[in-house]
Amino acid sequence: MERTNLFLGSSIISEWDTSRFFPNHQNINLGISGLKSSDLNKKYSVLFTDKYKNVKIQNIILYVGSNDITQDKNESDIIKNTIDFIASLQFNFKKAKIFYVSIFKSQDRTAAQLNKIDYINKKIRDYAMITQNFFVYNFNRQLISKNNFLEDKKHLSEKGYQTLSNCIKKIFLL
Repeated sequence: MERTNLFLGSSIISEWDTSRFFPNHQNINLGISGLKSSDLNKKYSVLFTDKYKNVKIQNIILYVGSNDITQDKNESDIIKNTIDFIASLQFNFKKAKIFYVSIFKSQDRTAAQLNKIDYINKKIRDYAMITQNFFVYNFNRQLISKNNFLEDKKHLSEKGYQTLSNCIKKIFLL
């Protein structure tokens, strides 16, 4: 497979019809609804086996952290778990570019949760500044419209996925 994109993360990823939005690419969507940062290495251990050894992963798109926020997990743990997983991805997929999609500031968040999201996003962005082939993108401004979210105010609507996909295509050159 040439130009394979690997999508990892919580329900934002699992509910994303990546083959429809990125039809000219090979896409592997391994999103897991309810995924937390503490689950990353355990749930995705299959990535580090022979099953994916010969797959030429060009881009890895990762979205994780929103379920941690909902469950009031510690910021330091979320950051550490995410960075540790990114290091594992870099070790196992040396040529791949890793794109972390910052935690969305969905409309159901409290002020304290929004502050926590800002802190986590900043720390992971700081890590990206000193890490090769790791990039962080924050799409909160593009997704601010309530039309981009379902009634639960957490998950993306069809319009939200279209907005996110258009941003990804422009920035990641997919």
